[in-house]
Amino acid sequence: MEQALWAGFVLGAGVAAGIGPISLLCVASGVRSGFRPALGVGLGAATVDGLYALAAALGAAALIAGRTATVIQVAGGLAMVAIAVRLARGGGAAGAAPSRFGQAYRISFAATLANPATIVSWVGVFAAAVPALNLTRMETATALPAGVVIGSAAWFIGLATASALAGRRMNARALRVLSYVGACAIGGFGVAAVLSGVGAV
Repeated sequence: MEQALWAGFVLGAGVAAGIGPISLLCVASGVRSGFRPALGVGLGAATVDGLYALAAALGAAALIAGRTATVIQVAGGLAMVAIAVRLARGGGAAGAAPSRFGQAYRISFAATLANPATIVSWVGVFAAAVPALNLTRMETATALPAGVVIGSAAWFIGLATASALAGRRMNARALRVLSYVGACAIGGFGVAAVLSGVGAV
């Protein structure tokens, strides 16, 4: 059980460390609004990582397929574009990024949940990790997803802390530049998701 928990921790932290729209939103929230909103973004993503890891462990990935996956992908892409527009319009204003823990958690949870690529990635990770670790079905369905949540959360806690500390040292102009760069990157992810989903129809 301990091996499964540690394996999940490493997998969760490793997947969370990838540069994506939620990581960028976490950084933007931390720099502009402080630690708590950035933590909310990170924990929202970590929760979904754990849920999708559990779904992958239980073989539920097949539930998200075909037209359902396409609809979810387009909706998730549009949500990311909306977040990007809000960041771009807000410029350096603190209100442009999520400014409260609960708000940040809900936005991050919904945006991560609406990304079918997340569950696909966890299916691939589990397909490679579980046989190599020789885990039992119980360990795969309990300790491994729990470790994923803890590892993902640990990464985002570090990212939230670093971005909040960096935000204290940035002037208004630097905040505006960061807002526009983050908005472009998040918007790019969203447009790519929408185009990919529409192309699959």
